[in-house]
Amino acid sequence: LIFENLKSKGLEVTDAEIDADLARRQEADPRVAEILKAGGAKLQAARQQIKRELAVQKILTAEVKPTEAQVKEFFTKNARFYDDPAKAKVGLLFASTKARADLMARQLAQKTKTFEALVEEQKKANDPLAGQSTAAREEFETLSNFSPQIAAQLQKLPKGGTTGVQQINVGLPTPVFVIFKKVDFQPAKKADFTALRPQVEMDYKLAQVAQKVVSENPQNPPFTETLQRTQQFLQSQNPSGGAPKLRDVLTYINQTPAATLLTSLRTAGNVQIDDPAYATIAQQYQAAAAPSGTPGATGGATNSAPATNSAPAANSAPAANSAPATNTAPAAQ
Repeated sequence: LIFENLKSKGLEVTDAEIDADLARRQEADPRVAEILKAGGAKLQAARQQIKRELAVQKILTAEVKPTEAQVKEFFTKNARFYDDPAKAKVGLLFASTKARADLMARQLAQKTKTFEALVEEQKKANDPLAGQSTAAREEFETLSNFSPQIAAQLQKLPKGGTTGVQQINVGLPTPVFVIFKKVDFQPAKKADFTALRPQVEMDYKLAQVAQKVVSENPQNPPFTETLQRTQQFLQSQNPSGGAPKLRDVLTYINQTPAATLLTSLRTAGNVQIDDPAYATIAQQYQAAAAPSGTPGATGGATNSAPATNSAPAANSAPAANSAPATNTAPAAQ
């Protein structure tokens, strides 16, 4: 239903657009890299999901026709969403007592033991937290994921350098003591408008839809504040993923018009689906629905299949115009 509507508007989703969106998602979510590496059915399912989401976005924004000047101004105004932030790959030495952490810090300072040797010792220590120590985490993490104090130290340290003992609170009754090692570092990088031009244009279009959504509820704060609050909420749902990109924030705000669009497609009076695979599926549903003793219908690819079977699972968000910018948004999103 979605793709037939897209086609009727003279639009399509290309493989290049799917590839670009996969690359964008991979930067924000390490799980996407795992899917790309695995390939096969998981990758195909991910590509189909992205294709569907991009199709919905194109339908929602079909009437928005920005000028080049508007797209450039939008990029400049929202540069923080496009710039690549500074990232660090860290090693961790955990300890439940400050005495043990201080001892390890002295051994590192005096170079009597290496960070890697201490990691192995901690993994074998009789300490419930020590086993979480690691010579190096697999992924780079944005510095904003760390506390300002730790981020500042990681920024200044040379590669291979270690921080002093850091006391952190992870929700346990007692504090946790950690020594960080700066294994590798990626400095902040300014975004290239030319390279991101197609993405920025779609973001601009989605922002126009999102502004309308926000303005329809007088309880919502101004749009700029809505973006900030929604970004903070999404980051709280995935702390290890870094700050969400603008596309993710706008997609979240636009749940209501997306759900309304899908409902209108599913309840359309007459929909003809050209996909030949659908005809066989429709006939199976017709046969199953036929009264006992009645031959199954053999009609073509019409809207006879139950409407719920065309609804994307991801669109279970409520259609109500709830304020997207507050922390009362559904955690399941």
